[in-house]
Amino acid sequence: MVNLFQPAPEFVFFIFFKKYIFIQLLCILCLLRIYAHRTRFDWLAMGSFTLGVIILFCHFGFNFFGIYEGILLEYGNWFVRWHNGSATLALASLPLLLTNCYQNNRWSWIDLIHGAMLGVLAMLYWTTVILI
Repeated sequence: MVNLFQPAPEFVFFIFFKKYIFIQLLCILCLLRIYAHRTRFDWLAMGSFTLGVIILFCHFGFNFFGIYEGILLEYGNWFVRWHNGSATLALASLPLLLTNCYQNNRWSWIDLIHGAMLGVLAMLYWTTVILI
């Protein structure tokens, strides 16, 4: 008999993926995209990197600096929890997704990895929100 208080493994992996894997990989891919386009500055990748750093600070920075109350913490927590955390990740991914529309795009494997990450995020979101 299944315990009612035991979460589904898909839900646990979704929380782990969106909090610990997705946003860190997104920031690394943004830095690689900025490095790949050394001759022209990639503003879209920089915007995606900035949003990723803000999300990382909202996840881990408040507790690290001992901020446990205040309006900034409430807004940060709301931003991170927006639509189960997936809307924030999709918003941070959108500028990096738009960078693959550039002409003569170098290092296109970054777009392949980013697309796979978005696919896994969409699949896990659909599995946890729709099916469970």
